Amino acid sequence: MAHGNAGARNGGGRPPLWLVDWSDSEHEDFRWACEAAGVEARVLRGPALGTSVGTRLHRLRSWPAYSSLALRGLHEAGGAPLIAWQPIAGALAGLLRRCPRPPLVVLNPIIDPATSTLRRRLILRGIAHADRVLYFSTGALEDGVRLGLDRQRLRFVPLGVKPTLAWRPPTGDYFLAIGRAERDWVTLAQAADGVDCEVRVVGPADLPEPGPLRLLPQLERTRLLTLMEGARAIVVPLNPTARSAGQLTVLDGLSAGRAVVTTRTPCVEDYVTPETGILVPPHDAPALRKALLRLSDQSLAEQMGRAALAAAGSAFSLDRFVADVDGEARSITY
Repeated sequence: MAHGNAGARNGGGRPPLWLVDWSDSEHEDFRWACEAAGVEARVLRGPALGTSVGTRLHRLRSWPAYSSLALRGLHEAGGAPLIAWQPIAGALAGLLRRCPRPPLVVLNPIIDPATSTLRRRLILRGIAHADRVLYFSTGALEDGVRLGLDRQRLRFVPLGVKPTLAWRPPTGDYFLAIGRAERDWVTLAQAADGVDCEVRVVGPADLPEPGPLRLLPQLERTRLLTLMEGARAIVVPLNPTARSAGQLTVLDGLSAGRAVVTTRTPCVEDYVTPETGILVPPHDAPALRKALLRLSDQSLAEQMGRAALAAAGSAFSLDRFVADVDGEARSITY
């Protein structure tokens, strides 16, 4: 996808600069997506702090790290658009930049409308100065409108994933539940009672009520993806929350060519269709059990799995996501 003319209007043709805090594997996937989409991009990486989210160490390290990333980004943009994958760094860039340069795009800033802290007010003020705010769910976008952000500057851009090359049938007779943050393991344990297929869990250190669930040890990503490819379906049981949770796991399930069963929340409901999986109400063990029993039918699980992989290669592909974000950034003119 070519954006040369638009790029010439911003930063003399220099490609956008992405402010990120992702891992080496995520960086490799991003470079693959740029090449697949025909997009030229620069990347400025800060430390990957995602594994420490919610801890005191994260709170101590995050703001200095994100402030440094914002300042470096403003210095190195050279007038070209800044794309803040790290939304706090994007909000700080919004507070620190001297408008109108560089153009600023902030990705998926999740702010709880029910709280009113100094941290929230600072982030919201910085995001309000962005030229575009791109949300990964329609629910989060509407929350942004309710917080007072200008709807004309907001867009819904589905997050993307790198799909596997070819669909393969499941090799195991089990469901695989994955994740840590905001997971509803109690409801899943209740739902798994009476389901013939084993329900394996990867992510938490322990389970509050294991019941019939089988907790597996932590796995590095390549082994986890292998385990996903062997599963009948991927399960993402979620608690209703204002935080963004479950999207990446749902997308990983689609990319592995597996049907996805997940709780209907604003963060994930844009990603699962009746063709690719099943959405169930929050805290509804009977509905979740019914979904698992449906996907115990191997033919249905395989049918949904094929559709899931097709979605990961089109509507939810990583190269489509990168091209869409790049296009939004390059379209900003003054």
